Amino acid sequence: MKILVLGGYGLIGDAIIGRLLRDGHHVTGLGRDIRDAGRRRPAVHWIAADMSKLLAAEVWRPVVAGMDAVVNAAGALQDGPPDSLDAVHRASVVALVAACKQAGVHRFAQISAIGADLASENPFFSTKAQGDKAVASSSLEWTILRPGLVIAPAAYGGTALLRALAAFPGFIPAVMPRQPIQTVAVTDVAEAV
Repeated sequence: MKILVLGGYGLIGDAIIGRLLRDGHHVTGLGRDIRDAGRRRPAVHWIAADMSKLLAAEVWRPVVAGMDAVVNAAGALQDGPPDSLDAVHRASVVALVAACKQAGVHRFAQISAIGADLASENPFFSTKAQGDKAVASSSLEWTILRPGLVIAPAAYGGTALLRALAAFPGFIPAVMPRQPIQTVAVTDVAEAV
């Protein structure tokens, strides 16, 4: 199969690409800065693009043309100069889903987050849920995965935070103390995709 992986050089995206390559698929990766990704995964065709700028189906159509499936492993942790949660998690996903339908791409896997909820006051969770809604309300054959804290040998995001906190002996953080931490191995997420 020809599979497009958005966010393919990130923690989850890279594991997914590794699994897809081992299974013999032809993989295209998309992300903002693909220089290092190209060195790490030379068998992948890389497209340099910023999802926060891909907000119309007609912009996505040439990217998805000829693909059998799309895996969206892209995401932003917070709003800031390089990232817009709404653009990355919702607006670009809405446009991408429309482009997939127009281009005849029927399979779509969305990597979301365990707390994604339209009613959430947290912009990360609410925008993730809005992107999920666009996927779920489409006519595509879709799967939405909402992993908890993804654990991998490399340290990104929440994994890096837990490792840093573990370095403080005798210190127990009280941030969101009633929120259970549910971990999953990045290899298990890649296997599920």
